[in-house]
Amino acid sequence: MLNMREIYCAIKSRRPSDSIPRKKLIELPVQILKNICDRLRSYLFQEACRLCTCLVNRDSPAFTVCGECWNKLCSIRPEIEIRQIGSTYLMPVHSAVKYDEAMRLLIYKLKYDGDRLIACDLARLLLAAYQEICQHYESTQAHNAEFSPPQLIPIPLSRWKQIQRGFNQAELIARELGKLGGAEIQGWILTRRKHTKAQHELSKSERRENLKNAFHCMRYVKARSKRYPIIIIDDIFTSGATLCEAAATLYRAGYRDIYSLTVARAILINTKILTELEPRIETRVETRSNAER
Repeated sequence: MLNMREIYCAIKSRRPSDSIPRKKLIELPVQILKNICDRLRSYLFQEACRLCTCLVNRDSPAFTVCGECWNKLCSIRPEIEIRQIGSTYLMPVHSAVKYDEAMRLLIYKLKYDGDRLIACDLARLLLAAYQEICQHYESTQAHNAEFSPPQLIPIPLSRWKQIQRGFNQAELIARELGKLGGAEIQGWILTRRKHTKAQHELSKSERRENLKNAFHCMRYVKARSKRYPIIIIDDIFTSGATLCEAAATLYRAGYRDIYSLTVARAILINTKILTELEPRIETRVETRSNAER
């Protein structure tokens, strides 16, 4: 670290100091100015925790959640589940956290309040599971000289739902995860060809029927790209009907290394999903949209 006396002597001599490179003389004031700006931004634009409303400190690992609430979110991680796709392929499904009341609130604020900054924190929750998938794939492809990192494919929304909401929450999470993990986003490969009913209103068998032939894979994808591993990204994993239908569509198109990664894992009890907040969320959104009209 340079002291102010060395900087003053070097500038006064108007020549590069023997002990101080000119690059360091330029970098130090820039770094000081950057630190000042960061401190001003943290004081003037400090975020409030979306769960407990206290201010989020700079040392918090998240942008929208304080350190204490973040540790509670990461305390329990669900086990990896295996789902069968087709007759032979088994797809692993990784989830970052369990779907509890705190996670319900965060996803609600992201999807229905448009708080897109939450997507950055949800992607941070997925980073550890994403790295595990990459390590597992690298171990299986150690002999392959053409190894490439997995590509991310978010679960698409229908055109009407995309227009109504204004964004796709799975795509936002996938983009932030791609920045953190250095992965490529291929959201254009998978599209939703029809508008389906809300999943929380249906039983397990009705969910599968509701999503039957709901997705479509672009035909002009290069054959070389289909050899790359892909990770399907979604926000909530409940019965698995959405992930399985999307994976089956990609499998029929020629993809063989398919993984799934979701933020939260919900619990099924008597074929009913423990997402009691979702019907109330839909009612609030409809009431708010009618009031705006």
